[in-house]
Parts: sequence; structure tokens; C-alpha cells
Amino acid sequence: KSATQDKPVVTPKDTLQNELEWKRSGVYPFLFTNIPSRFTRFSYLPDPEKYHDKSRKIYPFLFHQELAQRFTDFIESEKLDKHIRLNTTVENVHKNSKGKWVISVRHKNPETNQNEWYQEEFDAVVVANGHYTVPYIPEIEGLAEYNAKHPNVLIHAKSLRELDDFKDKDVLVVGGSISTANIIQYIIPVAKSVTNAKRGKSLVFEYINDALAVPEIDGKGTIDKIDPESGEVYFVDGTHKKFDKILFTTGYHYNYPFLADKLELVNPGNLSRVKGLYYDTFYQQDPTLGITGVAVSHLNFHTIEASVAALAGVWSGAKELPTVQEQQDWEKSEVERKGNSIFFHYYSHHDAKDQFVDKLVPYFAEGRYNPLEKEGPLVGEIDQGLENLAKYYYLIKDSTTIIMTEPTLNFHVQTHQTQFKVPVELIKKNFKNIQKLIEKQKKQLTDDITKIKKVSSLSASAKLELIQKLIKNFENFQKKLTNSIKKDEEFRERLITRLENLQTLEQFAISSESTEDEDEADKLLDLHNPNLINWYRDQTNLLIIDYLIKSNTRTDENIGLMLLNSLAKNNPKLMKLIDYDLYESFNQVFVSIMNDHDLTLIIAWFNENRNSLKKINSNLEFEINYCKFLTLIEKGDINEAINFSRENLSSYGNKENYPDSNNTNHLSNLERLKGLGGLLVFRSMEQEENSEDLTFSNKLMINSIQFKEYQKLLSNERWESLSQCFIENFTKLYGITKNYPIYIYLSAGLSSLKTKSCYHNSENTIFKDANEDNEETFTDDVILNDKKYRGPNYYYRMLDRINHCPYIQQSI
Repeated sequence: KSATQDKPVVTPKDTLQNELEWKRSGVYPFLFTNIPSRFTRFSYLPDPEKYHDKSRKIYPFLFHQELAQRFTDFIESEKLDKHIRLNTTVENVHKNSKGKWVISVRHKNPETNQNEWYQEEFDAVVVANGHYTVPYIPEIEGLAEYNAKHPNVLIHAKSLRELDDFKDKDVLVVGGSISTANIIQYIIPVAKSVTNAKRGKSLVFEYINDALAVPEIDGKGTIDKIDPESGEVYFVDGTHKKFDKILFTTGYHYNYPFLADKLELVNPGNLSRVKGLYYDTFYQQDPTLGITGVAVSHLNFHTIEASVAALAGVWSGAKELPTVQEQQDWEKSEVERKGNSIFFHYYSHHDAKDQFVDKLVPYFAEGRYNPLEKEGPLVGEIDQGLENLAKYYYLIKDSTTIIMTEPTLNFHVQTHQTQFKVPVELIKKNFKNIQKLIEKQKKQLTDDITKIKKVSSLSASAKLELIQKLIKNFENFQKKLTNSIKKDEEFRERLITRLENLQTLEQFAISSESTEDEDEADKLLDLHNPNLINWYRDQTNLLIIDYLIKSNTRTDENIGLMLLNSLAKNNPKLMKLIDYDLYESFNQVFVSIMNDHDLTLIIAWFNENRNSLKKINSNLEFEINYCKFLTLIEKGDINEAINFSRENLSSYGNKENYPDSNNTNHLSNLERLKGLGGLLVFRSMEQEENSEDLTFSNKLMINSIQFKEYQKLLSNERWESLSQCFIENFTKLYGITKNYPIYIYLSAGLSSLKTKSCYHNSENTIFKDANEDNEETFTDDVILNDKKYRGPNYYYRMLDRINHCPYIQQSI
């Protein structure tokens, strides 16, 4: 109960708990919106004219990257990021005796890989966790047993990432709504056969009923049962069949485990209703508990906006809700009118304004406008959009067009940002060194000239000797200054080369005739341009080299650097696209810590970057001194260890020696210091453990659980802790992401890892898979120069082999 964000309770990571959160997004690479651009935004946000260009490949919809960019821009423009806590889940919400809402929070610390628990109190709570988090899987006889025997067959739409999983497979798609049609249109061209099992017609998207009745789909009713032994799926029509893949497009649960005693679900499932709400916004029994995102509509953005505006109006005291009885009467009448299922929350785009938004407007604060006042008369565009959606379905299904979400120029700019941070930091650091060099030389020059002038008794030869020494010093200064200037030029060349590398993409941007003022960065790239595929292939080579250089923890030659040097013979600019020298020096320090247990290089690195580390509240100096103290203890230099701790560790126990913003380091360091006194006793007793004079009670003490903790202090954990602190400081200092850029490109599904060369295939498929049977040797020629298409699995296998190989052959 006393745990706070600054002083949380720390527990080990729970893998099962993390998996059950379903925290991965349900966005797959080829997803685009099914609502026109105008209605996929809050009413006060801009709707750029470029999205109304009818020549757009998916007009009037948005690629998922474009929609995500809207959120990103909104968060940045309104400076909302400071209010958002990532890697954090709300585990429980309850009201205490003081009338305050108590929120119990679990923060997954990505740096320590531990859970940090704490509580906070609030006057009011709004639940905004959405409706598309926990997948709904229907209850089917034999399904659980079947999954146990066939663990790689079942998949929910939320986990879909690759169409390769369905290639040449017999596929069963369960479900009959929008996500079913969205996904099945891509599966038809690649699968061997497609079967669809659904319980009835779609009542919201009528075109889906015809779309799922095409000849390429074997339509079924619901599933009766699955035989886990034979693998046969039995349908209610009496037919049965085995499948290689079973995909559930069956929707999601409303899920409020942290408020289960208040937000009650009627008939939990994908058609459930949230009970006890007034206009899907106010919890009837307590107006300080609000909720948004429960209403189901094509106009989700506007219904959400209306809900939160009403909450703000009531919570600010500007407006009042009707009595609880009146709210309950409203709910009862709506159940009678619309039913006791998810359709209680459903509002068609033609009814959403009159039946939902306008009903909440009276609870808005004065001056807040109706979010559908302007867009309301234009909801007919959604009907036109649905006609386009149906048209795209048949085009994609028949492979006459391939609609894929190719990242914009802006995506590449964003993912390459870290490449510019290192040279910038190196330029700043080098500039400071030049300043120090000049100041030092200026002072020395002034002192030397003053000395020559003052000492009149010096002979001419002595004065000449001093002048020659002065000139020699100045020449050395000039050499150092020249070297520093060369470094500056080199770092600036890296920036220019990286800018030019990105600038190349401009020639692949698709221009729009009707949007002359379109931002270049938002333009999509021309997938049909073979030079773009070549750019992706070269980028892949660089990303693999970058991965190999950064992940190197070997004392011998770095294989990534070997590959870079080899390629740079024909293309010298490659050396300017990767900061290999910085990572080489990093690797030397890291290896000296982990392999050699040597503090020399890390101390030198700390001293070189002392001022910069201070600005980021670094705890590295403590880690170094802590490690050195334990090393002295381990060697048996007890007296030297005591003196060292007095001079170099005792000050870390004093809170006054920390800035106000660094309370976490103080508390952590203090706890670790408390255990060091006992370590001195333990070490002296341990040295006498085999002595016959050691008393029985002392032998028991040495073997106790408490004393075993001191053995742990002297283990290799201290070196691991120091190396992790070094990594954290290194990445912060140079603004480097801890994730390898290749992972970002793999996640985005970019070529040539998942290549766009399928656009030049003669075969009628969306993806042409790699030849899994062709296990060629991984040589630098094969990896870096072969232009033949390879699927993503090839590169995954390559990276996996490098990661897990105990040694890498010199030939590679």
C-alpha cells in the first residue's frame, strides 16, 4: 500500500502474465481503414486534401501507417506524451474510504526486465482501453484438445502477420464480418483452398454477404466439433475436412478485469453488452467513473469525442446528470428497443448523430461544439466508401491489383533518425575538445611569453631555446587542431552521405496531380520501380552489417566490420553510413568488463565523458567504484577495501549528493551499500572456514541463507550489472535505440526481407516464397551480392545461426 511510482515494489517478470495481456497490436502489414479519411479523426483535427484525391490507390481510405501518423502528430502537437506511461498496465481499480479512486499499477521496466508495482489516488477515472485487445475464440467441442495436439494450426486475426503461413495450404476461416473479408481477400490468391464457417449474415456490412459467397470460398455454417485425433473439422451440415491452418476472425471481448465488480458484462463473448452505463459513457452508480469507446459505430472517433466532452462537462461541475433511476430507466428502454447484446451499443452512421452524439451534447461544457455539426451531413460518404471497399475486395481477391501499405518517405526518415544522432553527438563532443585545446594552448602561450619577457637575466641563447620550445608546442597544437578539424569534416561527411542516401527515395515518390501542396514526406513510394527494390536490397545489406557490428561480443575480429571493409572497396561511401568506429570502441570496453573483468577501459571512458554523463544522471561512477570495492574484497585486500570505500563509496549514501531528480539512484545505491559492511565479516570468516579453530556456530552462520547472499555479491553478477549500466549510458549519450534497426524493418515487412519483387513475378501470387529446400552456404557473396529473391525466413535463419553459432568460420 505504501508503494509509489518513485518507490515501487519490485517483482520478477512473469512470462505467463505478459502473454495473457494480448498487448501486441492487431495491425497486419497490408491493413487499411474501412472508413473514409474524413471520419477517421477527431472533429478538431485537420483532414488534408491529399486524402481526398480519387486517384489514390485506396481512396477514400488510409493506410494504417497514415492513420498511425495522425495519432503521432496529435500527441506531439498537444504535448500529450508527458501524460502517457508506456509498458504499464492497470491491475486494479477500487474506491477507498476517503472516496478516492485507488489505481494499482504494474510497470514492466524494459531495462531491468522486472515488474514495478505502485498505487496512486485520483478523484475520477475514465476507462479508455478500447474494445480490440482480448480475442474472442468460440467454444467448440474438441478445440482445446486439437490445439494441444496441433499447436501451429490455430491463429486469431489479431496475431496475423504473414500471408506466407497460408501459401498452398487448406485454410479454414471462421467468422463472417469485416475482418473476415479484410483478410480472406488476401488468402484466396495464395491458399490451396479456402473454407469459411460463419453463423449467419453480416447485419452491418452488407457487401460481405456476397463477398463470402464467391466460388473460391467453400461456404459452411457453424462448426459442430473438431476431432483432435484425426484432425477432422465437422460442420453442422454433416461435412468434414482436415485443414492446415484455421484462422479465427471472430472479434473481441469487452475486457475490464481491473473493474470486474463494476463493469459487468451480459453474456460475455464477442456479442456481449456492458451493463450499468448511461449512454455508454457514465457508470450509473458513480458519476466519477466514466468510460469511452464502448459505443460501436462507423463514427467511432466522433462518438468517443462526444463521450469525453460529456465527461469533462459533468466532472468540471458545468453540467449535472439525471438521477440514477432515470439513467436506469433509459437503459431498460434501450434493452427493450435494441436487445440485450452488443447491438445495444451499436449506432449506424446515419443514426449516430441523432441517437448518440446529440444526446450527450447537453452535458458538454458551455462553448463546446457538437463534433458532428459539420461532418454530420456528409455521412453519406461512408456509403460510397463501402462501395469502394467491395470493389477493392474483388480486385485483391482476383489478384488484378495488390493493395499493400508501402511506407511513406516520412516512415524512412523516422526509422533513420538514429543514424544522424551519433554523428551529431560526435561533432558536439569534438567541438568541445577543440575549445578545450584552444583554451589550454592560449593559456600556455600566454604564460610562456610572459616568462620570456619577465626573466631579463636570461641569455639570448636561453631565450632562443624557450622560443623554439614555444614554437614546437605551437606546432604540436596545430597538428592536434588539424586532426580535430579533419574529424569534424569526417563526421559532417557522414551526415551528408546519410542525407543523400535518404534523398534518393524522393525519385521513387508517387506524385498526385490534384495535390500540388502535398508534403513530400507523406508521399507513398512507387513499388513498381526496380531501383526502389535495389535500394531496399542495399539497405538490407547495411542493416545486417550494422547488426553484426553492434552485436559483436568477441575479442577477435568483428565479422560485421570484415564485411563492411570488403564491400567498401567498391563503394567507399558505405563506411560513412555506419558508425563502425564508435561501436568498435564500445565493444572493447564491453569485452574488457565482461570477459577480462578489467576496469581500466571503463574508467577511462567515464573520465572522458564525465560532464555529459552527469547531465543524464548517470550512476556509472557508483557502479565502477562498487565493482572495484568488491574486487578488492575478493582478492582479500580488506584494509585497502575499507579505505577505498571511505574515499569513494560512503558519499553515495548521502541524499544531498544527488540532484533532486535522481532519487531512484540514491535509494538503490543506499540499499546496496547497506550490505557491504556484512560482506567484510563474511569474507574474513569465509577465509577461516576450513580452520579447525572455527566454532560450530560460526560454521552454521557461514552456511546460512543470509551469508549465501554475500557469495552472490562476489559472483559475476557485479560485472553484468556494470556492463548493463555502461550500455544504458552509452545509448543515452549518443541517442541510440537499444533495438537493432533491422528489427524495425523486419517488423514493417520491408524489402528485400519481404521483397516487393513479387511485383515483377509472372506467377499470380502476392508473395513468392523462398525455396526452403535450398540451404546454401551463407557467404558474403550470397548474402550481399545475390539479387535473387529470398523470403524473410532466409534472413531469419541467417541471423539465428549467427546468434547461436559458437564460432564463425573465418571464410565467412
